[in-house]
Amino acid sequence: MVSISVKSNTATSGIVKYKVGVLKALLRAVGASSDKIVSDAKETLVWNHGRSTGKLADSISAEVKDTGNSVEFTISAKAPYAQYVEFGTKRHFVPFTVAPEYRIWLLSHGVNLAANAKGYMATNKALHFMKNSFEKNAPRVLQTIISQMNAVRV
Repeated sequence: MVSISVKSNTATSGIVKYKVGVLKALLRAVGASSDKIVSDAKETLVWNHGRSTGKLADSISAEVKDTGNSVEFTISAKAPYAQYVEFGTKRHFVPFTVAPEYRIWLLSHGVNLAANAKGYMATNKALHFMKNSFEKNAPRVLQTIISQMNAVRV
């Protein structure tokens, strides 16, 4: 699993009414922004990496949490191989006993395999679908938070 978390604490513990307004504004802003980050991460997978089953894209989600004093949001990809797509891998041997579906996939994509091939050498370039999506949307997230905060009235 790969995740990016952001936490915002309010410094208004003595001003309860204002604090509630700030937290509600943060929840609105973060909720609206997290959907865009998730959709951009999924779109990156489609355009830059292609999709075989769609499991990785389907595993990307956002969670927005109000903890009372803060608003936290986490964007995560829960597919077991998400970290390898996000950060890449070094060259390594993948035996077909571990991943038998890859033999079929390789053959269906025109890769010539010897009949007695036991596996293949693989390397994956880092795609950074989560990091790039977050960084691309960071200015808009901040602008949304600022506009929501400016709308808070006491």
